[in-house]
Amino acid sequence: RFRSQLVPLMFDPDAAVDDLVSRLPMTVDASMDGADDRLPSPVSAAAYYVTSEACANTLKHSAASRIRVNLTVAEGGLGIRVADDGRGGAALAGNGLQGIADRVAALGGTFRLDSPLGAGTSLEVFLPCGW
Repeated sequence: RFRSQLVPLMFDPDAAVDDLVSRLPMTVDASMDGADDRLPSPVSAAAYYVTSEACANTLKHSAASRIRVNLTVAEGGLGIRVADDGRGGAALAGNGLQGIADRVAALGGTFRLDSPLGAGTSLEVFLPCGW
């Protein structure tokens, strides 16, 4: 189901992420700062994948009551932060987070996971855009 949204993201990342989070069965605070129509298609697709997979992991594993999603177009690329107020303890052991890390690395980006037990999880990604 999430893959069906890749094409809209390439045209309007803000609208695609809004659509994604509107379908989640929990409170989601979402924002996109510095929206830029010049995002390369691979970056747009990866941004949607990162956001949707991080939200899916939160729903499956965290027992969170709230997710915060922020996409920020900054000099040189796109920053993505997905954070929750769940139980923490996430690790790269499964396919979901490792898949995100692999996709980000393939685009030359950076991936950071902070998930102390009992204190929620924060995933931060930077995808270079080459402009």
